[in-house]
Amino acid sequence: MAVRLTDLTTALKEKERLYFVEHHVANTVSKANGVTFEAGVPAEYEVYFSITDSTHFRAPTMTLTHHGGVDIEELDKSQVVQIPFDPLTGLKAFVVANALSTLGAPKQIISPLVQHLPKLWELFHGFGMTTLELNPIRMREDSRGRLTPIAVASPLTDARMAASDLSGLRGLL
Repeated sequence: MAVRLTDLTTALKEKERLYFVEHHVANTVSKANGVTFEAGVPAEYEVYFSITDSTHFRAPTMTLTHHGGVDIEELDKSQVVQIPFDPLTGLKAFVVANALSTLGAPKQIISPLVQHLPKLWELFHGFGMTTLELNPIRMREDSRGRLTPIAVASPLTDARMAASDLSGLRGLL
């Protein structure tokens, strides 16, 4: 729905409404200040996921944990997996499934992550990125009882990616 604005005050209010969304949970109201506030979104699980060009493995490498994303460097090595994969075949669903099984991840998060995380290879590879990080992927049950991602924080800082390039990615996830 397009709104025709006739004065600067109305235009600034509309811009604020569009760019600085308010999030309501019970009696708490949080307002975005140019960044996301995913901690305000209730979730049952937090997942850390990244794809990087690893100099150690000399291959693209997936890093994954279901023990949250903040300070993953401080987690025990048994709680984080780093799996290199073949760039010619890309990140496959079985690689994600095996990694989550190795971690002993809860069964209810495995299927949604196996369905969607491999699609991020297209983004990483297609735009020539060297790092793609989702930190955290917050997950909770939807109204039908399915566990779904509800909030994602990701620094998309690759200078080669213009905002207009991202418009074609809506269908990726």
